[in-house]
Amino acid sequence: MSYLYRLFLSLFIAFPLTFLTLPAHSSPIIYITPITGADFLELGIDKMRRGNYQEAIENFNQAMPTAVNYALEKDFAVAYSDRCLAYLQLQDYHQAVTDCTQAINFAPDNSEAYLNLGVAHYRQGDYAAAIVDLNRA
Repeated sequence: MSYLYRLFLSLFIAFPLTFLTLPAHSSPIIYITPITGADFLELGIDKMRRGNYQEAIENFNQAMPTAVNYALEKDFAVAYSDRCLAYLQLQDYHQAVTDCTQAINFAPDNSEAYLNLGVAHYRQGDYAAAIVDLNRA
């Protein structure tokens, strides 16, 4: 009888008590840092270097702040210029002209945007506009 009694005590009383004395299992702490517009810009540039132009455009889209935040858009004029270049590579000249024009509106001294705009105009067959843009570059 003493064997059954000790078995009963160990299974139903002593064994569960050991779990009460063990430290609680803690989950690892995971820090989540938000991805900024600058991070998306760098990702887009990396995709451009690898020739993934459509993915680069998606990253540049995420790098561009919303129209509500106009002040920040000026800081990311380079995203418009780079997206223009991606559209040039995809032969979407109309969208390239739109983006390069936007980049120039935000940063009038952006010579790369003028160069890309000139190339887009040239490929559209608008040679007079291409000459003007390339001279500005």
